[in-house]
Amino acid sequence: MNRSAFLSIISFIAFLAPAAGAQELCDILYNDKTPVGLGHATKRGGHIEWVDVRGSSSTYDKPPYWFQAKIKNCSGVQTAAIQIGPMAFGLTCKTETDCTVSDPKLFTHFISGAKKDDVVTFREKPDMIQMTFKPAEPFIDHKKKGGHANGEVTIEKRPWIDFIQGKGSAL
Repeated sequence: MNRSAFLSIISFIAFLAPAAGAQELCDILYNDKTPVGLGHATKRGGHIEWVDVRGSSSTYDKPPYWFQAKIKNCSGVQTAAIQIGPMAFGLTCKTETDCTVSDPKLFTHFISGAKKDDVVTFREKPDMIQMTFKPAEPFIDHKKKGGHANGEVTIEKRPWIDFIQGKGSAL
């Protein structure tokens, strides 16, 4: 083998090496505000075609179902996947609980009225997630009775945990 061919092969292997170690990212399926599955989604009209990490497929109606694309590591179902984390809600955190809204479009699925960089307190417990939002400016939500943005939400993790542990499927 000549030197040029050898260098070409080494360069090609070096190019592929980072991809070989890359982790595949999965989508998270939500039923309204509740995360219920980890897998891959495809939009088809008013439906979501869903294939979970175990290979089971289903179709869900939009709404109440929706998904967030490419958010969670999906290289096998692991105990670590039980933690959902703030990124799945459109948040970036400086500390474990001190967060800001990084994706207002995503965050407003859970609490309305948020703008980029608004402050949110995020707490993930074994059985639930709690988020408290304090808007920098008062927000009037004319769609909701009472008019003001809901500043706190609690999301139950049981459907998510059951799915990850193989005890259930999406609601």
